[in-house]
Amino acid sequence: MLRTPSSRRCRSLLPFASLLTVLVAGCGGGGGGAEEQPTPAPAPKVTLSASATDAEKISLGWEADAINANQAYAVTVDGRIFTYTTTLGYAFTAAPDTRYCFTVVVGALAPPMNSFVATGPTSNELCITTPSLPPLAPGWNTSDAGMGNGQFPSIARRAPGTLPGLYACVAKTTGYGGSVFRMLGSSGVVLPSFAYDGTACAVADNGSFDPILHAATNVGGAMSYRQARPGSGAWSFSGDQAIAANGDFLAPVSLALDASLSAQVLYSGGGQVYWSQQGPAGRWSTPELVGRGQGGWRSLAVAADGNVYALLASERSVQVRRRSGPNTWETVYADDSAAIAMVDRGPGSIVAPAGGGVRLTFRRSTGIAYVEWPGGSGAWSETLLDADASIAAPALAVDLAGEPLIAYGDARGDLRLSRRASGRWSTVCIDALGDLAARTDVEVDGEGAVLILYSDSGGPTKLAIGR
Repeated sequence: MLRTPSSRRCRSLLPFASLLTVLVAGCGGGGGGAEEQPTPAPAPKVTLSASATDAEKISLGWEADAINANQAYAVTVDGRIFTYTTTLGYAFTAAPDTRYCFTVVVGALAPPMNSFVATGPTSNELCITTPSLPPLAPGWNTSDAGMGNGQFPSIARRAPGTLPGLYACVAKTTGYGGSVFRMLGSSGVVLPSFAYDGTACAVADNGSFDPILHAATNVGGAMSYRQARPGSGAWSFSGDQAIAANGDFLAPVSLALDASLSAQVLYSGGGQVYWSQQGPAGRWSTPELVGRGQGGWRSLAVAADGNVYALLASERSVQVRRRSGPNTWETVYADDSAAIAMVDRGPGSIVAPAGGGVRLTFRRSTGIAYVEWPGGSGAWSETLLDADASIAAPALAVDLAGEPLIAYGDARGDLRLSRRASGRWSTVCIDALGDLAARTDVEVDGEGAVLILYSDSGGPTKLAIGR
């Protein structure tokens, strides 16, 4: 049988091909086994967790594999991208009684505008329903105080015999361009506001028979004072008086009147606290050094017997110092367990009621401390309220029956009021929608109405009125 060259060629290659197959199969196999394929790398992932911390906040956190040089995350809410972040968590501001569904998408920030580009996986979806707001105390009216966004709200101490209405001020936060003053009544705003230069403010009231608002502010690092009289829908003013001009004074300021209706001011600078008193013809006394630390907007109290008390704060302590003579101040109370989150907000509040003694309140890491000294040889007593480490600096007043009441912002920024009656304390929530009460002040007018001025840098100053 005739075989073509091509057929001979094909036949002769068959043994070689078989040999090549054997060699390849056994190469590097150490015995001729099949080659092991590498295990595929697991797909990158992101795992989301979430919880409602209160009726208005949901805390999001996630774990994610690193897959990008400029890794970032898109947080989606109800199927839509809500925000971008480079952190592994986000605090979401929510509405009460509302259901939200969240996911997180892994991506990267692309130059030059750092726009987000999704490059990775999407997390699991989590849905959370926020709880309801806490029940609010009945009989309270809350409204915009008409004073704009502000900080360090201050209400004048109720003078003996005053009619309904209290003076108040707040330092503006928008541009830090001065302070706003106005008169507040048990039904709301009584007179239009007026502005005064300064980054902090304090007010005092010398009574209804000669209604004068005493105002002090920090102007360019110096302390300044003026008087204002309410008229028929308007104000009239005295000239400005310089209290101290040696600079570096910090907000806030505290102002009080003595029995002769002369003004006294407490203010801070360079880690020291100073006190000055108004003298004849508007001349102010040389500043006296009270002690080391910072003062606050409720840190000065003048007792009916003429004694002057100052509340000082440092990082972990508060002191009450009493003026016992010219340039002489003695410590009458001290506590080293205070928790002053931001010293420039003030440690708390001090009053010297007409009935005698001293009352004060301040923030501890374990809650609100209320401290009372009846005067004379009596002992200091302490009560702990609202055992929470995240409360704001409390403000203290005394009602017409001589009982204490304390206004403060709780850990959620809600406005609360604690008061004592017949030896028992009770606490109510007055306003709860939003971060409201990082700073508060409280006073009782001549008819027993309780007025609370409260603010947060993110919103307008508000006024709560109740009984």
